[in-house]
Amino acid sequence: MGINPPSLYAAFGDKDRLFLAAVERYQARAGESCPYSDEPTARGAVERLLAYMATQLTESGHPRGCLMMMAASTSGSASEALQKALTEKRANARERMRLRIKEDFYSTLMAGMSQQARDGATRKSLLATVERAMRLFPESPAAPKKRKRAEAAAAI
Repeated sequence: MGINPPSLYAAFGDKDRLFLAAVERYQARAGESCPYSDEPTARGAVERLLAYMATQLTESGHPRGCLMMMAASTSGSASEALQKALTEKRANARERMRLRIKEDFYSTLMAGMSQQARDGATRKSLLATVERAMRLFPESPAAPKKRKRAEAAAAI
C-alpha cells in the first residue's frame, strides 16, 4: 500500500484498531450487497444470505472464506480486547438473524390464528396451536418445576 508503519499507527492507533476498521468495512460492504433485511420472510432472508455467501466465497477476485469466520479461527494469539470485539460482532450477527426469524414466526402464527378464528376455530384448537408452537422454544431450567407444581396444584 506504500504506507509506512508510523503513518499507519497514526491513523489507526495500533494493529487491533486497524484490523477492527477492516472488519467494519468488510461488514458494511457485505451488508450493502446483501441487504437480506428487506426480504418479506425469514426463510427468504436466510436463503438470500446463504446464496450471497455461496457466490461471494467462490467469486474470482474475492478471497476464499469469510473474514469474520477466518478471524475466529486465527485470532487466538490476538489481544483479549480484539477477541472480545470479534466475538461481539459475531454474536450481533447471530442475534439479528434470530430476531428476524422470531419476528416472522410470531407474525405468521398470529395471522394464522386470527384467520382460523375468523373461520370458526375454537379456543381449544387455537390453544393447541399455541402449545405446538411453544414446543419450538426451549424451556428455562426452572420452568418444568413450576409447571409440575401447577399441574399438581390443579389436580388437588
